[in-house]
Amino acid sequence: MTLAGNPIQSNLAEEVNRRLVRIMALVGLLGSALIAASTGTLALIAANRNIVRQSDQISAAISTFLQAEQNGGKQQRMVQLYRSQPLSSDADMLDQLVVFDGRGRVLLSSRPSLLGQSLNDLLDKGALGAGADPATLRCFTQPSSGCRLADRSFHLPWQSTQTEWRVLKPLSFDASPREQRYLVLMTFNSEATNLLVFQQVVLLASLSILILGSLLTVLTLTLKQSLLPGLHRVAETDGLTGLANRRTFMEISEKMLNRGLDEGLPFVLTVIDIDFFKRINDTHGHVCGDAVLRGVAQQIRSSLRGRDLVGRLGGEEFGLLLPSTSAMADSILERVRRQVEASSIDWEGESVRVTISLGAASSERLDHQLDHLYAAADTALYGAKEEGRNRVRWATVPNPDSSAATSPPKTPRAERR
Repeated sequence: MTLAGNPIQSNLAEEVNRRLVRIMALVGLLGSALIAASTGTLALIAANRNIVRQSDQISAAISTFLQAEQNGGKQQRMVQLYRSQPLSSDADMLDQLVVFDGRGRVLLSSRPSLLGQSLNDLLDKGALGAGADPATLRCFTQPSSGCRLADRSFHLPWQSTQTEWRVLKPLSFDASPREQRYLVLMTFNSEATNLLVFQQVVLLASLSILILGSLLTVLTLTLKQSLLPGLHRVAETDGLTGLANRRTFMEISEKMLNRGLDEGLPFVLTVIDIDFFKRINDTHGHVCGDAVLRGVAQQIRSSLRGRDLVGRLGGEEFGLLLPSTSAMADSILERVRRQVEASSIDWEGESVRVTISLGAASSERLDHQLDHLYAAADTALYGAKEEGRNRVRWATVPNPDSSAATSPPKTPRAERR
């Protein structure tokens, strides 16, 4: 099914290719969105775990400070030193560290200006950051009211601050050992956390999308090379003869004729009918008729050139589109007729011989319109049947609008056989 060395596909093949590309692109977009969402969630979980880990480390260090046998001034200097010189690079995310004693007063703070102030006053002023929940933190100073400090919440990236708290109950080993309560409030830099999340999302999403894109590309190429050709053959060919089916023949013929019109190339469209095919079915059965159809299809195909198009139009009719002049096509069609006439089909020990009638129409006499050529060729086929069958009859109507070229034959098609 080629013309001048360039393959011509049917509309079905082109549509399948377009839909495959669209489906793969859609899968790629949805997969990329899912990957981005998944990696973002994983990165956010990792960032929250990092904050929790830092909070636990800081709380453990503060507990050690509080149990050290040092006065409050030294402990305060140790807290400020701890804040200014973090134990790990991740601790740079820490913005503020405040320790409240059991009465709700600031005992230690990375901001010395907060020392001595009460928890309730700082919450009222909003001095502890937007992440500090007043309703929850007030429970530290009101244990008898039945409320308690809720578990830490999940920090979202768009929050302006990310606040964690821990309640410490270290033992005091003074003259009378007793348990003391402290509240450690830690505020973390959300920008640093967001940057970490963004970096992880970009890294993981880029790697995943690259892998997904590679897999989809390989899958698309594999489908095009292995699966789609088989689907095309099933959808575009006649299952009995292996020739192009009627829809495919008409689609490709129209494309070839349009190209021929642009390049000034002549074409000949031919309609072929097996003579007395109904008699073969009635005499030998439909299974024999199928064998005859396959045999005739093989003989026609073997008589043509590589650039010629052949298809089964339905029943016992075949179609040919020859890129050639009328004179050259006439010799090709005669060769096809003689080869079918000389062949036979062996059926249950009996040789079944058939002949064919051919109606041909040339674009040199008509035009490159498929409908005009087909109507003229069909009318010429009717003439070949009327003249005795087993012959080539050419359409002689110069005007495609003529009634002889466009009107259907008066004799019913079933009576041509």
